[in-house]
Amino acid sequence: MIIIYIVVLITVSSVSASTKCISQPAIKKYEELRGPLQDIENYLNKCHGSYTSKEPITSLRQSIKKIEKQIAAVNKIFYERKWSDEQQHNGHCYIFSKDTLPWEKAKKRCEEVNGYLVKLDNETENQWLTERARKKSGYYWIGLSFEVNYQWKWTNEKKRPSFLKFKKGYPTKNSDIPRCVYLYGHEYGYWTNYQCTSAKNYICETHKCV
Repeated sequence: MIIIYIVVLITVSSVSASTKCISQPAIKKYEELRGPLQDIENYLNKCHGSYTSKEPITSLRQSIKKIEKQIAAVNKIFYERKWSDEQQHNGHCYIFSKDTLPWEKAKKRCEEVNGYLVKLDNETENQWLTERARKKSGYYWIGLSFEVNYQWKWTNEKKRPSFLKFKKGYPTKNSDIPRCVYLYGHEYGYWTNYQCTSAKNYICETHKCV
């Protein structure tokens, strides 16, 4: 019974990773997470269902708990959704996250689904996103940050931004180096730079709506 359950999990996991919107590096990482499933199946096959002590059972339960945590984490990344089903504007598609993450992890999450942390090109796009952000959590990481000397740049391109909309008094410059930026939907879509380690919602974008 347990063997069948594990085989089913392997099969379902493999199918889930086949969706077109997932990048190849993300699929590779997903396959690595599925490894323990195969290890347990091999272990059970060697035992042939015959246990003479509690040690194998305890080990098995620990492994299954580990797998359940991994599967839960993976499901947050590889949710089955298509960009074409998301909110669209001017030929681009956007995902407003339901979970909160630090800026770097949010950036990685968007890349895992073949997107990037949102890049705002003009006031029209900024207002369109602000209207939707206001109806949701309000605070959303965007793809703007700096590495040195407050030279701001978007995650998906190297050139300096042509459009910025920081709130009055921002960006702040202090010893804490708040180098990441979020959009606040309840203040006319103004931006604030903040500590990258703070967990916030985020917006993923792609120009390939498939």
